[in-house]
Amino acid sequence: MIKVYGQIQTLKSIRATLNAHGLSEFASVGEINSFLLNYESQVRRVRDESELWVENEIKRLGIEKLQLEQQLDQVRENTISDISNESTSLQQQIDGYHLNSGRNTFQRLVSFFMSKVLQFRLRRLDASKWKRIDKSIAQVSSELNHVSTQLSKYVTNTSDVINQHYAPKIRKLNRTKDVLEQISPLVAGAVGESMVEEEVKKLSIHGVLLNDFSTNFNPPIYNKKENDRIFSVQIDHVLITRAGIFLLETKNWSKSSIERLDLRSPIDQIMRFNFALYVLVNKARRREIGIKVHHWGKTQIPIRNLIVMIGHKPKEQFQHVSIKTLSELNGYLEYFEPVFSEEDVDNIASYLRGLQQDHPAKYIQRTRTTTYVNPVFSKDHKSDKHKGKNMLAIITLLIIIFSSIGAILYFQSETSFQQDSFNAIQNNKPISTMNAANSFIAQEGCPTYSKPNIKSSIIGYLVPGNEVLVKDANQFKYFYQIPNKSGKKRYVRKECLEKK
Repeated sequence: MIKVYGQIQTLKSIRATLNAHGLSEFASVGEINSFLLNYESQVRRVRDESELWVENEIKRLGIEKLQLEQQLDQVRENTISDISNESTSLQQQIDGYHLNSGRNTFQRLVSFFMSKVLQFRLRRLDASKWKRIDKSIAQVSSELNHVSTQLSKYVTNTSDVINQHYAPKIRKLNRTKDVLEQISPLVAGAVGESMVEEEVKKLSIHGVLLNDFSTNFNPPIYNKKENDRIFSVQIDHVLITRAGIFLLETKNWSKSSIERLDLRSPIDQIMRFNFALYVLVNKARRREIGIKVHHWGKTQIPIRNLIVMIGHKPKEQFQHVSIKTLSELNGYLEYFEPVFSEEDVDNIASYLRGLQQDHPAKYIQRTRTTTYVNPVFSKDHKSDKHKGKNMLAIITLLIIIFSSIGAILYFQSETSFQQDSFNAIQNNKPISTMNAANSFIAQEGCPTYSKPNIKSSIIGYLVPGNEVLVKDANQFKYFYQIPNKSGKKRYVRKECLEKK
């Protein structure tokens, strides 16, 4: 049975790249390939959805326009009826004073005076009749004008509206496609490495597979023959079985990629890793790994180099490195006779996993040099005393600095809270809910105006679903004033925003 540790390196690189570009919707390589395969159909679907949205908006606006026209007529009729009733009432009062003027001089004077006042009110009512009607229908008329303008725009410029609606979604799709195409080599590598992992897991032998094995060396390991100082190494897979250690480097290359001269040779990479690993495991085998010593003498841990080609395979043979296809892999791994026990396999794997988790420089320094220095007698006590005083002074200074910063932040927060409290009291609003009460969500088709008037020019549209902060919700009857990065004022109708 093969135990697997670690994630495939290319998968980690793919996830890091996607996160850097804000693409969190992909959970697997299969989803990435599916997106690229179905890109054109997704573009068509987005356009179809936009066309359907515009069609529904035209229907909705047509219904809303009809309702507003009916509402406008009803409000106008009600206002005219109210004015007529008031006029009739005033005329009846005037007639009443004329009929009941009385014989008394004082009563006649009062009747005369009251009738004049009522006649003045009647004339004033008649003069302001149309102004009052216009005022009563102003809000409905404004809404009707806005809906009519939108409807006319959607009907006469349907194609432009559709393009405007789906353009942001298409830009996002194109951006996603560009990013995924840029990481297509990583995707191919991830597919190949995943296939190798799945193939190795089919083995019935005892072993451990370490994915994306990498480690650093300080000081570096020196390869005298190649005059190479090795500071770090990385390989796709390290497989430990009873037959030894197998270094697996996976390449999902096309035939043209194999022939390219600018691609780094995987043989150089695997041979460099082999040398470093040979130095580590064979020098550390008794102390660090705990492998039993053979009664004939010291034995070495065999390390074999293997390049697994997912696609095409070169015809040439290479020294010290075997080139196998995926179908040849397990047969090659099972060919060799076991030389270790299962306990030895687990010990080697545990040691190598430690090199990944801890810095291997500890081991290299410990095995290369041994310093027999008594730490007590090698110290300079005067120097240590000065160092202690300096450290105490530094710590004291840091405490004073952080205390001052904390006090400044505390007073700033207190001042801010008092100001918010004062504003809340002035506006007769609870302190804890002032910001929440002024936070809204933009709806679909929400235009912004240069003035709080429906007849003013439209300067833009809000993005549906975005959060919008309103400075003063009660400043205007039908509009909200919303902030603008350029400093210019802009306004939006209240029905376009929904409280968060």
